[in-house]
Amino acid sequence: MNVKKKRWLTPLFSGLLTGVVIALAFFVDFHQPAAGSGSKVESSRSAAEKTYVPPGSLDKYYLFASGGHSGNVFVYGVPSMRRIRTIPVFTPESASGYGWSKDTKSMLGNFTWGDLHHVAISETKGEYDGRALFATDIQNNRAAVIDLKTFHTVDILGPIPNVNGPHCAAFVTPNSEYVFLPTRFSAPLGNEYADVSEFSNKYRGVTAAVQYDFDKKKMNLAWEIDLPPWSYDLSDAGKKISDGWAVMTTYNTEEANTTLEVGASQNDRDYLVIFNWKGIEKEVAKGNYKIVNGAKMFDPVKTQDMCSLFRWLKVLMEWM
Repeated sequence: MNVKKKRWLTPLFSGLLTGVVIALAFFVDFHQPAAGSGSKVESSRSAAEKTYVPPGSLDKYYLFASGGHSGNVFVYGVPSMRRIRTIPVFTPESASGYGWSKDTKSMLGNFTWGDLHHVAISETKGEYDGRALFATDIQNNRAAVIDLKTFHTVDILGPIPNVNGPHCAAFVTPNSEYVFLPTRFSAPLGNEYADVSEFSNKYRGVTAAVQYDFDKKKMNLAWEIDLPPWSYDLSDAGKKISDGWAVMTTYNTEEANTTLEVGASQNDRDYLVIFNWKGIEKEVAKGNYKIVNGAKMFDPVKTQDMCSLFRWLKVLMEWM
């Protein structure tokens, strides 16, 4: 071999050998786990490793997040937290043509945005059934339903009369008989003007009972409940032994209308409103309602059996 070539190859192989040694030292884990030490390895994994979902693999769960002022629903995979889809609901989306096609433009009406809060999944026997997702528009008093087979909004109902700012909605009964939308911001019935100084007498909180036809994919307003001028917050329908009842939390039972943050914090505790929706359904079927702004309005105070329909009324009378 040529001496000059040999001298040139020697440092080359030496450099390669040095690089291999350094690579082994820094990148090869010589401490392989012993048999039965899987739990130790699992506990030492980082949070990112534990939630990693490889490309081509599916997440175990979907997370449906309210979009607030965007008017949309955001869908994430869990545990990867990848953003899978944005579902346009109350706001047009040019990328998909939502709000621009004939059907979706008609569904949105004259509105171009909404304030979407507190989505709820349809239920069967008190368990999520994955058929539909319900959402509300606080700003414009509307309700929407998303088909969970297609992840598309299929119907929007509203503005719903007499209901104002359904923040605690939507909540669903155990077999999706109703989606309830309670009022957060009390107002005069029929949207008639009344001075705020008459708040306790002329302002009312209203809960709307909305039905959804899963075959026709259409919602309709069934009836409403006339309630005191309080603010109704996060709520749900009872299940199993509580089936037929629903519970709503409240605040501003003080009925404050000026310096609200101070006035609505005077009572140590507010009320739980517990109502028997199955009983009210029967009363409405008997014709026990009045028409207010086009809606069937049930008044529990004028019902003989009101204490079995509304538990808070009995508590209120004892307190008074």
